Amino acid sequence: MSNVTVLFREHCACFRVTRKANPSPNPVNPAIVVRCGMASTAALLHTHNDGLRLGRALETLRACEEFYVVDHASSDATVRVARQYGACVLSFSSWRDALQATKCERILCIKPNESVSEALEASLFELRFEPVHSKRGYSLHIHRESANGWVKGSSPELRVIAKDWPISEGGLPVQDTPQGSSEVRHLAGCLYSFSRP
Repeated sequence: MSNVTVLFREHCACFRVTRKANPSPNPVNPAIVVRCGMASTAALLHTHNDGLRLGRALETLRACEEFYVVDHASSDATVRVARQYGACVLSFSSWRDALQATKCERILCIKPNESVSEALEASLFELRFEPVHSKRGYSLHIHRESANGWVKGSSPELRVIAKDWPISEGGLPVQDTPQGSSEVRHLAGCLYSFSRP
């Protein structure tokens, strides 16, 4: 049985037990990650009045150990929803310092209207066994919702990065590294981008 299989089974067992007592989708036992000497991932989301869609995004982040929600003065239930899911809510002025202080080695940058596919979730679990600095960034495809169904993006976007990679003010990685660079690798799976809440 591979390390990935063992980890996934331990995670699923932890997820089933934790969901009964806590609505947070983040029941990964940090001791599992530390014990196995694996790399961990934090999720970063920037929000503004995204209370209707934020829960859907956070529900799919089971492969992330920490959630950081940078709220841009929302007037709806965004902050309450983020805290219900166990996210660390940050102000726009302090989010970069908080992100550098995280113990997670990688950052998944995701928008509040996006969700992680099952295949991408599996890729993120497998990524824990890869040395952090062997590939600094990881690109993936975005599938966007349209009136005619889901449309695959024409080119992959850089979304998973080492925590020292530059991030724009909007919360997405700076895309100035060519896709063919040795520092960027493509991940299997995709993000689903919803057009409606």
